[in-house]
Amino acid sequence: MKKFEREDHLLEHSYDEIQEYDNPLPRWWVYIFWATIVFSVFYWIHYHMTGQGAPVAQSYDEEMAELNKLKAEIAAKEFKPEEANLAAMLANPASIEEGKALYPSRCMPCHGASGEGLVGPNLTDDHWIHTKGTLAGIYNVIDKGVPAKGMIPWGTQLKPAQIGALTAYVASLRGTSPANAKAPEGEQIAPSWLKK
Repeated sequence: MKKFEREDHLLEHSYDEIQEYDNPLPRWWVYIFWATIVFSVFYWIHYHMTGQGAPVAQSYDEEMAELNKLKAEIAAKEFKPEEANLAAMLANPASIEEGKALYPSRCMPCHGASGEGLVGPNLTDDHWIHTKGTLAGIYNVIDKGVPAKGMIPWGTQLKPAQIGALTAYVASLRGTSPANAKAPEGEQIAPSWLKK
């Protein structure tokens, strides 16, 4: 037990009749303090004298460049809402089924269970309000919405491929003539995917 005891004592000098008590720091603390000083010398030599260590700003720039490259690779793999890609989805029964699964929770409350139109327009006739009869136009309306008419932009909640599948399903409803269909609205234009 005696080896853990320290020789603490009052120092001989005093200020205003107050004596200072000598209570030295623990040895482990002093060793860590000296180790940090030694480490800082080697750190300074490595990063500032030899130039072997990359500065923080340079490391940040390299990591950001790598991140931007990764983002570009992901963007290249993402679905592009072009007419040809949307036509390919319309020709794919699996894409139409995916869109059909999304339709009830997103579109049915305003456009009806079969696209007959309720608050929103009829999706089964050849009359167009915003899209001019193109698949890209349908995609754009679903993606951006029509806030003036109360349609929210689904692009904030759905991925581009999901909007593409929903576009394919909505396009597949053209000409289905459901019961209780809402009267046509907008300009009559033959759908672009049916034109020969």
